[in-house]
Amino acid sequence: MDVNKELAKETDGRYVGPMPVQSFLDKYLPSSKEPCAVVLDKELLGKVASPEGSESSMYEPFKAAIEGCVPDMEVVDSSKNTNGARIGAFDLKPDICLYAAGVERTGATDFSAMELWIEFKAHTKFEPFDDPKEAHVIKSQKTLKDYSAGHRFEKLTQDAIRTRGQLTAYSLAQIGSQFRQFAFSVLIVKDHARFLRWDRAGAIVTAQFNYVNNSELLAEFFCRFSRLSPGQRGHDMSVSPKLGVVNEPRIRDALGLDSETPLFKWTVPDGAKEREYYGPRPPCPSQSLIGRSTRSLPVYDMVADRVVYLKDTWRINAPDVTPEGEVYGILHKKAVPNIAPFECGGDVGGDGFETKTQEETVEDWSCAQEAITGHIHYRMVLGVVGRSLTAFSSTKELAKGMLDAVEAHWHAYEDARILHRDISAGNILLTDEGGLLIDWDLCKSRDYHTRRRRDRTGTWEFMSAALLQNTHKDHELQDDLESFLHVLNWAMVRYVPSDLTPDTRRNYLLDMFGMARPQDGTVVGGRVKLSALRGEVYAPRCRLTKPSRLLALIVALSKPFAARYANVPSPFDAQDTSVPGDEWDRHVEDLLAQRDEKRLQYLKTSHWFISVMTQTIGEKTGWPTDDKADGKLLPTSDGFSTSRQQAVNASRMESQEIGQTSSKYPSSSYSAKRDRSPSASAEARGKRARGDTPFASGNHS
Repeated sequence: MDVNKELAKETDGRYVGPMPVQSFLDKYLPSSKEPCAVVLDKELLGKVASPEGSESSMYEPFKAAIEGCVPDMEVVDSSKNTNGARIGAFDLKPDICLYAAGVERTGATDFSAMELWIEFKAHTKFEPFDDPKEAHVIKSQKTLKDYSAGHRFEKLTQDAIRTRGQLTAYSLAQIGSQFRQFAFSVLIVKDHARFLRWDRAGAIVTAQFNYVNNSELLAEFFCRFSRLSPGQRGHDMSVSPKLGVVNEPRIRDALGLDSETPLFKWTVPDGAKEREYYGPRPPCPSQSLIGRSTRSLPVYDMVADRVVYLKDTWRINAPDVTPEGEVYGILHKKAVPNIAPFECGGDVGGDGFETKTQEETVEDWSCAQEAITGHIHYRMVLGVVGRSLTAFSSTKELAKGMLDAVEAHWHAYEDARILHRDISAGNILLTDEGGLLIDWDLCKSRDYHTRRRRDRTGTWEFMSAALLQNTHKDHELQDDLESFLHVLNWAMVRYVPSDLTPDTRRNYLLDMFGMARPQDGTVVGGRVKLSALRGEVYAPRCRLTKPSRLLALIVALSKPFAARYANVPSPFDAQDTSVPGDEWDRHVEDLLAQRDEKRLQYLKTSHWFISVMTQTIGEKTGWPTDDKADGKLLPTSDGFSTSRQQAVNASRMESQEIGQTSSKYPSSSYSAKRDRSPSASAEARGKRARGDTPFASGNHS
């Protein structure tokens, strides 16, 4: 229930409704055939609408009523069979699922194969939405503007919030487990129904209607749905099972895949043409329904006979956000060092490759209170596959990789006038030559000024204290410089053996990088970062098992940020009301002011950081050659997890880590037998130190 509440909170304001039902059918389920000729049995529907004391009594009569509308589909009662579909300890089991006839599935509940799911609630207290007064006018385009303005569509009762979270969990599991652009679902609450369309911007929700009195609408929905093409149902047609691959053994050998791992053909835009690549499923489903849902993995280029790096994401649809492939073009033209070679990429295309939820917020019937950020499905290929930053072979390699990334960042900022804005552990690769700074999809031109969007830019753990404390602050150079510091410190504490106890290590990571709290309808954090930087106690007090200059480097790089936050009251400290009492006090204050002014100058460019890092890394002593990353320092049994936001970020970072392991592609990363449920992803995440954070519950109360 708590996880469902978190999911509902995350998608707050992204359920757009109530859309008139007929308008929804005509726009999102177009039918080229005659209207549905099936007449639903109202006696059966009456049994659904008047459940005999329990929700489970609704399933069979509803199933029997609609089966005639979907002759080419299988309607399955999935309410009692999770089939291992779970994340963490939370079962996922929608009440009824629809599957294409003859499709391969592993049980009654198979999120990777289902076409649509239906959720039932026997009591109206579980209704998650509240329609305006006139929203029952379902068959017409009657203007509802006077009724929808200022009306809150999402109910705020605990039961309503949990229901929204439950619906979101199922949608997330389905979209995340398949190659999908969007998905449909149906909600039945006692004697009323709603249709929903989910995408990476949120959900479009129809007005509720009495499905007994308006059974033709229910029949029309299922008849139309059964006639839709796979693309119209939301499937991503640019990815397909491999067919007739001549050199399949070579592909599997190059990617480190066993014979039982399914291969897929990935189509990637390349200007007016397309290129084909072969590889497995993405490493894991997204932990969030909304947003970019970045998934990355090595794939095989048969033409060039080599392995490359594919990135599948939903880019932000906004005028100030340049498609990442175009950004790489600018960076290469300006000879920015330490970036990956760009092969090809572009918008995927097809049905639903652009989210639609944000477009409906302006309709008269919409109760949306604010604009929603739209997304476009984007895919690209880079000509290099490296290792994750967290797979460093020594602390010196870690520091050197970071230095290369800082240099790439500075040249992009100075020469190409581009600010990265998402410095994270998942966005820095290690190769035999050094480090590469990747993931430029959130970057911003310094020449383009626009109002900050609703969503923060960056990865929570590594965002500056200034950005975490102030949701309206513009993202600046010093924010990215601070993020580099956080990445370096996080990697040291998390992966370098030291005398820190497991509890101390975990608590430090949680407090410094994970703490978040609600404030004025949003979430803020960074207060521990702020206090530690301002007080010059940022680096943990510890001794590395194999002494390295890395700790001293982190201490040195943290110093300028004390000046950045010198005049910002610490959330932990009482207000300082002391007054300088004598000339010596004033002299000391003058000296401190001069020092702070000098430190602030360091934050205006990256020169000082590059100089300090270069000098420290160049020292001949103090850098062990065998102090590699230890991924077992925080076993999953410790249950280390932070906030919902961190689960999302960790999922994205882990996807990249799996996709960027090494040029040898150890089979342990890719050769698992296919598990069609999200549980396989949970198990993979469970082997990673940040721990698995469940995203869904199977509650059916």
